[in-house]
Formats: sequence, C-alpha cells, structure tokens
Amino acid sequence: MGSSSNDNFLPNIGQMTSLKVFSIGFGRNNGTLPNQGNLKHIEELDFTDNNFEGTLPSCLGNMTSLRWLSFSGNNLHGNIAYLDIAYNQFEVPLSFSQFSNYTKLIYLDVGFNTIIPDTEFQNWIPNFQLEFFAIRRCINLQKLPSFFHYQYDLRILVLYGNQLQRNFPTWLLENNTKLAAIYDDHNAFVRIYDNIFGQIVTDCIYLVYYIDR
Repeated sequence: MGSSSNDNFLPNIGQMTSLKVFSIGFGRNNGTLPNQGNLKHIEELDFTDNNFEGTLPSCLGNMTSLRWLSFSGNNLHGNIAYLDIAYNQFEVPLSFSQFSNYTKLIYLDVGFNTIIPDTEFQNWIPNFQLEFFAIRRCINLQKLPSFFHYQYDLRILVLYGNQLQRNFPTWLLENNTKLAAIYDDHNAFVRIYDNIFGQIVTDCIYLVYYIDR
C-alpha cells in the first residue's frame, strides 16, 4: 500500500534553503505533484518508482542549481513544449536524441552547458519542430547538431559565443523561411555576403548576424 503525498511538501522543502538533495525514491507515494515551491537551491531531486500522476509542476522550471533529476517509474503524462536547461553543468549529447520523446517541443534552450560527442544517434530524425533554439556559449561545441537538417519551422536561432568555424549553413536559412531573428556573433564562420541573406530570407523581420572577418 502506498501513501498519499502532502500537497505542501514541495513548498516546505523550498523553505529549507540549506537542503541540496531530496529523495523519496521507491517510496510508493501517490497523488499529484504540487504546482508551487521555490526549489532554486536543490541540486538533486529523486522521485523514482512512486505512483505520482498528472503533469510535471511548473515550479521545476526555477531549479537553477539542478544537476540530477529522476521521475522514472511514475504515471506522469503530458508532453513538454518548453524546455530551458541553460546556465547549468549538464553534459548534452550533440545528437540531442535524449529529447526524442518530446513530440510537442517548440522551445529549447541548452546554452551555457557542455556538449559531448554522440555518434550512435547522430543521424536520428526528430519528432518535433522547434520554433526557438538556443545553444549559446556552450563548452566543446565544434559543429551544429545534425538534427538541424530536419527543422523547418524555426523563428529564432541563437548561436552566439561558440567560435564555430567553416561556412555558415545557408541550407538552414533555406529550410526555415519563417526565421525572424538569428543571433550569430562571436563565431568564426567564413564571411557570407549580404545579398545571399537577402535572397534566402526575403521575409525575415529581424536578422542579426555577425560573421567574424
């Protein structure tokens, strides 16, 4: 028999500012997760193998110190459309295949993390179409993710601060005709002339690109 969770337990642990690790894994708790609580100081959060149901609480979005999180073995549902994991110490595989189940994902920000090689899934085809993607100032980013080849609905693209080299991928502009803004400064792309952008992005509202000379 499991026990019902207290609706106040997330707000309560949020008040314990010295608490870094919270685990109720394998506790057979049930109920829904409360949609409130300030968890900015929590570094590890474990809800493994319980019977929680419903959707993920939005308060998880303020966990700016988070390094490890597990919800495996529950009955949570829904589909994530907005995911911001910027300004952390995550190691994000270059293939981005770990996001393959998020079929409704339209906003993804992985800036200020570390990108690691991942050749096993480098040619996977994503089930989502992003409208916003940011991969700014990432450690060890040497090339753009290959899943970009399958994106056709980008509106805002943030690439700045990675010192990326080679030619700028004009196919990315050709595939995404709804692009409204590109932030591309502090890279080392080979210069691309203005008329190329003018021909490809005829409807672009705000195009920001800085090609290092």
